[in-house]
Amino acid sequence: SDRYLVSDYINLALNGHSTDHDVLINLSDNQSLYINYRYVPVQTPDSKIIGVVVTGQDVTSLKLSEQKLAYERNILRTLIDNIPDSIYIKDANARLLTANQRYLEITRRKSTDEILGKTDIELYPKYGNDYYTDDMNVLNNGDILNKDEPVVLPNDSVGIFATTKIPLKDDKDNIVGLVGVGHDITKQRAIEQGLRDNEEKFHQLITHIPEAFWIFDIATQSLIYT
Repeated sequence: SDRYLVSDYINLALNGHSTDHDVLINLSDNQSLYINYRYVPVQTPDSKIIGVVVTGQDVTSLKLSEQKLAYERNILRTLIDNIPDSIYIKDANARLLTANQRYLEITRRKSTDEILGKTDIELYPKYGNDYYTDDMNVLNNGDILNKDEPVVLPNDSVGIFATTKIPLKDDKDNIVGLVGVGHDITKQRAIEQGLRDNEEKFHQLITHIPEAFWIFDIATQSLIYT
């Protein structure tokens, strides 16, 4: 129907510019169609524009697929950004392609635009060289890396992250990048260190006291320590 044609696009075509736009058409049976209208100038052999050809193509399936994909991407992005772990993707040269909100917090950046195309050498003044070396080992060797590494936190304290880096491959098994996940285990490591310190203090105490000392398990009726 002519009511779906747009005069502005027709005028652009009459001035030599091909354009297109999508129109949502609601049908009478509660169905909808997406039609892509394309406006192309008609020219004579001497390049004189004498009219416009308008074509309409049904792109409903494509549009619905795009909407579904965008919806799923939005859900995935919301999930990733609210995970407490640091998640990021890098290309074959260890340059950042994207990262979640936690990663941005650690690097003290406000948006992904501030990290795109950068390596860890540029983003982490203190430990960046070590991170970059690990990245290149994963990219060059194809091995999965699992490692506890120090990270400077936003409050300038040094935390410990359990880091996993996995090579990212294309359909021909070529390594095209890597996916990294960093899980903050700072509190866990502090608790473990505290337990070790307490055990050492306890051991020093009971080893050097002059009295006889023992621990007996009533439930099993067995001597645990003497």
